[in-house]
Amino acid sequence: IMLAVIVPPAPAVTGPLFMDFRLMPYLHPEPQGVQMGTATLVDYALSRALLRPGDSLTLETVWRNAPADAEVRVELYGVTAHLFPDTLPWLDQRVPLKGSVCRQVLDLPTDLPPGLYVLRVRLYVGGDDAPLRTTQGEKLARLVLEPIQVVGHRFVTAQGEAKGYFCLLYTS
Repeated sequence: IMLAVIVPPAPAVTGPLFMDFRLMPYLHPEPQGVQMGTATLVDYALSRALLRPGDSLTLETVWRNAPADAEVRVELYGVTAHLFPDTLPWLDQRVPLKGSVCRQVLDLPTDLPPGLYVLRVRLYVGGDDAPLRTTQGEKLARLVLEPIQVVGHRFVTAQGEAKGYFCLLYTS
């Protein structure tokens, strides 16, 4: 006799991916978006996640109920910047939010070291930083988007002559 238990798959959780280093310091979806004052950041899109120093990255944010005088501020930080309170951003751009979609082209610094980076998005209304909350009312502190990776000055390709070989040994 063979018995089988069929377990339906768990429903997929969708929504934009965020991290908040105070409340939830791991990448997770927020299906209803994130509130910034009276506005809600409901979605975002990055043009790509693998970049080189000097490349341009396009960030498109989608908003609901944003006031007419709102400005979107985007800062680029190393992924460990939250461990060092006085860390300055590698990039800082602030633009007016006109309508429900904000498209920002971010030019990465040419001297940006390889590594993982995060974009911190904030909304300013009347010149003031709008308070961050989940749509359930939980206070957020340092909200960032999914990480991007910056690699060396050029991507590795299969073209050209090999510059060397290496062997990696692993023992357990």
